Amino acid sequence: MKSSSAANIINGDLSKQNNWEVEFAKELSVSYKTLVLTDLQQTIFWVNAGFQRMTGYAADYAIGKKPTFLQGVSTSEKVKCRIRNKLNTGNRVSEIITNYKKNGLAYDCLITIIPLFDSHQVITHYLALEREAA
Repeated sequence: MKSSSAANIINGDLSKQNNWEVEFAKELSVSYKTLVLTDLQQTIFWVNAGFQRMTGYAADYAIGKKPTFLQGVSTSEKVKCRIRNKLNTGNRVSEIITNYKKNGLAYDCLITIIPLFDSHQVITHYLALEREAA
């Protein structure tokens, strides 16, 4: 998603506060609808406006929850395991996962999760870039 406000929020104060070392302009150059920022426990810390448009859930509902609240009966355990394993190694991961909108409709979500490292190479947060898969 090419959103100057989202890029400014992530690339500005949050990035400086946490000493993140990532090229946000490059990461955000791909078209994504939703940006989700979580802490190390994967609790949602911030979402962009595209989150509500894509999922139907307002930001104030999502903040404080884990993204797993979007999952349901058709969400693949294998995909969830691959995501966990990749994140546990400190690497970025891209997968297509079945999520559910607020209205109950399932959708395939192309998700790229980027671990955000500080200047000491310690992961402080995760940034998920999401869009509906074609």
